[in-house]
Amino acid sequence: MFRSRLKSLVKRVARAPEPAPVTAPAPRAAPVVQPSLPTGGFAALAAAASEGTLEQKLDELEDQTFDNESSQAFGDGQVLTIDQDECISCGTCVENSEPNFFLPSEGAGGEEAKAQVIAQQGNFEHIQDAIDACPVMCIDWLCEVDIGSNHSAGGR
Repeated sequence: MFRSRLKSLVKRVARAPEPAPVTAPAPRAAPVVQPSLPTGGFAALAAAASEGTLEQKLDELEDQTFDNESSQAFGDGQVLTIDQDECISCGTCVENSEPNFFLPSEGAGGEEAKAQVIAQQGNFEHIQDAIDACPVMCIDWLCEVDIGSNHSAGGR
């Protein structure tokens, strides 16, 4: 229900005519009130509505949650990584966020397979769930300069 109301509102704003430019009022005239134009995220939705891509834009936004540690780290430019030396190949990360993590059936050279990061963004709630559920805490967001050769940081 919320989504349909939001779509109606955004489409209405997208169809609204541009307000006329404000000219200097005549002396003793009432002040001219300029209607406010949409700004920020709402402006992006209004643009998507006028382009006919509102449904797609809402789907994209629905897939992203920007209120947890993972979304904030991604927003700060950090990189999702798995420390390969610490990973115990349990697969918990894949269970929580399969689009972001992969556990091969066999490692390189017959070694034990280690989980790998394959995508840096997606549903940040699921990514955070994977980080929180990791029994050895080997999944983390790191600054580019802190990523070592023992880290899997794919999807960049």
